[in-house]
Amino acid sequence: MANSLLSPGYWLTVISNSSGENGAPICQRCQVQRPIISAHVIVLPRLYPGPLPPRPPAPAGGPSAGRVRKNNRMEFVRQEEAIEGPGLEALRRTHLWLLAGNGLGLLNNKPTPDILRRLQHAYGFRLELNRLRKGRPRWFRQSYRPALPENSLRTCRFAQMTTRDFDFNPVQIFERFAGEGSWVAWVTDGTAIAPEVFCYLKETGLRGLVDQEFALYRHHHHTPSRNFPAWMTAEYLAHQDPVWYALTAAARPGREWRLVSYPYITKDTGSGGEATGLLYMDLNLNTYLAYGSGGNRLTSSLSIDDEDPDGCTVVVKRLHRHLGDWHKRPLQRGWNSSRATTNWNHIYSAEDRETWVGPVPVPCPAWRIRLTLPQLIHGSTAKSIRRRRTILPWYTHVDASHEKLEVDGCPSWNEIRQCHMDLVVPARDPSGYSP
Repeated sequence: MANSLLSPGYWLTVISNSSGENGAPICQRCQVQRPIISAHVIVLPRLYPGPLPPRPPAPAGGPSAGRVRKNNRMEFVRQEEAIEGPGLEALRRTHLWLLAGNGLGLLNNKPTPDILRRLQHAYGFRLELNRLRKGRPRWFRQSYRPALPENSLRTCRFAQMTTRDFDFNPVQIFERFAGEGSWVAWVTDGTAIAPEVFCYLKETGLRGLVDQEFALYRHHHHTPSRNFPAWMTAEYLAHQDPVWYALTAAARPGREWRLVSYPYITKDTGSGGEATGLLYMDLNLNTYLAYGSGGNRLTSSLSIDDEDPDGCTVVVKRLHRHLGDWHKRPLQRGWNSSRATTNWNHIYSAEDRETWVGPVPVPCPAWRIRLTLPQLIHGSTAKSIRRRRTILPWYTHVDASHEKLEVDGCPSWNEIRQCHMDLVVPARDPSGYSP
């Protein structure tokens, strides 16, 4: 029957699939038992404009050649030239059901308008019916659908998809969260302050909780430095913040996005004139210049309190643009250090500050974050004249196997994960050295 439908400009008989006495079929239109040769012929109107092709020759063997016995069912197919008629809509529901299901294998347990629409669609693909079955497999019964590779998967019918390397636009992300023009300033200076990313922590209740937790740690921590490992609510909110993560991934020179927060100290300096003046570089300069190790790991912090030029972080801006030239000078003066963090006050000499630039204050307002490239020397003002609390997430890149961190000597990802779960300090600091 499907072949008859594919013959353009011809009509099809609707098949009678019920039998009465003596095996003679019952016409589904009038429910009268008739000889097969005299069963009602229901013709489909022409579904396309244009002239009709010539009538095909009659099958060999006479009219009875159209009679086929299959599964104990008598079927009779007859073709007639198309004449003007009322259309598919004139067919009874039963005949429409037979044509869609038995003729083309379409699912016919649908509303009549859906069956009509799908029949007309099938006619448009009469010369490429398999293509329609591939494109719309859910229109057809299972036995009429083309074989697909996932059919052999049995229960799991979805083959594994090939994953592509994830990529993103760092400029778009950075300027979305740090403001228009911030990317140029970041590339030029190597440091930037993002707007109030954590302004929600100022809300009533949360701010009180932050102050209370800092007070609790300050009371129980009895070292003068006031730098202590903390497991506070504010710290975990900050470490898991999607904006901070996105800014860090966009600002990293290598654009690595698979990052984990490395457990590290939280800083809390008072207003009693504590000595905080120090310059350092969170980078093993010799290893970085030789192998590039550690050059993508940013230094970033969240300020809980408003900072001013007399009590804030100081940064040697734009040094990353001249790092190779500057590095030759301390080597000529006999300096050589394998430590990632050391006191750079005497290494970055007065002559160097005249040639390039000295450390400049970069005050960060409360609830904002500061991002700084690791190639920049940075530190703090000489004394703490007002309280300064900062949280440092130390986002560190993890390799594709989720095992090795980007800095040699650091614990594995699984060990860092366990530290977060057990609320313990890692055996080494983020630079890979013993604390």
